[in-house]
Amino acid sequence: MNLEKVLAALRAKTEDLERLAGEISAAETAKDPAKTTTLTAQFDAAKSDCDALEKRAVELKALADRRTRLSAMQLAAKAIPADPPANTIGIIPAEAKADQNNEDALVGDFLDFLGGKVVSDQARTALSPRGEVWRDDARAGLRMPRGLASRVFPGLCGKALPLVSGVAPGASLLQQEFRPELVSYSPTIPSLFPLCRRWPALNGRVIAPQLTQAATADGEFGGVTFGWTAEGADAPETEPAIGQLNVPCYQAKAYTELTGQLISRSAASGFDVEALLRDLFGGRVSRGIDQAILTGTGVNQPTGILALAGLRTAARQQALRARYQDLLALEALIPPGARSRCVWAMQDAAFQDLRNERDAANNPLWVTAAGGSFVGGPQGRLLGYPVFTNWIQPALGTLGDVILFVTDQYVVGIESDIVIASSKDYRFRQGLTSYVAFASIGGAPGQALCFAALL
Repeated sequence: MNLEKVLAALRAKTEDLERLAGEISAAETAKDPAKTTTLTAQFDAAKSDCDALEKRAVELKALADRRTRLSAMQLAAKAIPADPPANTIGIIPAEAKADQNNEDALVGDFLDFLGGKVVSDQARTALSPRGEVWRDDARAGLRMPRGLASRVFPGLCGKALPLVSGVAPGASLLQQEFRPELVSYSPTIPSLFPLCRRWPALNGRVIAPQLTQAATADGEFGGVTFGWTAEGADAPETEPAIGQLNVPCYQAKAYTELTGQLISRSAASGFDVEALLRDLFGGRVSRGIDQAILTGTGVNQPTGILALAGLRTAARQQALRARYQDLLALEALIPPGARSRCVWAMQDAAFQDLRNERDAANNPLWVTAAGGSFVGGPQGRLLGYPVFTNWIQPALGTLGDVILFVTDQYVVGIESDIVIASSKDYRFRQGLTSYVAFASIGGAPGQALCFAALL
């Protein structure tokens, strides 16, 4: 099949997936396990077909792009004129005599300017950069006249100036400009780490008493009860249930090496490669800590929210989607007294799915105008709670793509904050400088009542 047919089949399969997801949700609501099992099997088969079609579409798209690039190169090859004989000068286009006289005057003014002489305002206006040939905005602010450029750089105004045999025409005449700026987008997003409860762990571990709480009137106070009695009667005995929170620290590390030559050359060109490493290492370790807070296993890394024993969960209203009713169900799982300190941690795909949700009349369910639900917060607010979106949570439609939790109930133990160090000693003989980023940090959820995740 060609690409269009594959995309059409993929579109049809996707519609089947959406239909089956709705039917599965209806069957689950109707408590019909037999139908649910049948529909689930159909859904899995359709998903396999969809994955295969998507893979084929990617392959065909890559093939089409390759053909397009090949055609462009073939056209470009036809457009390149044959090389002139070696050791000849490029042809300068003929100019009218009046134009030539004017150009000669401009060349004289330009050479006077380069020699430090004062040029007239008329000459300066005539030589202002207009993008015809060459700009020197940084140093002189004037352009090189075409007549002079055609003699100095023939390849720019006429045919290319050939050099020695085997070297591309004009290859060494013009120096390529290097910009000491990294082309990248800023990956910085608001972090969960600073919002958590952070305690120093001087010996590599934080141990603290923890009240055993439950979602009942007595349970919220650690099981402490009271009773109404007659005057003079004995007070009922009660005592709180207190356990222990144990937060061990683990090491997060990153390492690389740079040659002394690379460091010196980058400094000479104005590009600070060491500063770049510090930014990248520090940012990645910080992002890794956020990831551990959400999904850490507790094995040689912090215990994440999704690894919490007794994590409270809410069943999703529609398979593979995040819906408004899901948010209400998660909010209901958090104790009322703790909700003011809640935040959403949300896979970006789930966030976008919620933003596109519509009511029965096909109107947007969420208001995005000033004062609306998606205004005021790191990524906006949902039900009044700030939203932190990311790409590090589980995929849309799986456990943990949407989490609501009380930030100060996640405890972070810090033995050593993020440190980035360098050394020339370790690989001195090879002329290498070693760079390492490390942190000794632990983490664990506190009260299980304060964490809720969408199933």
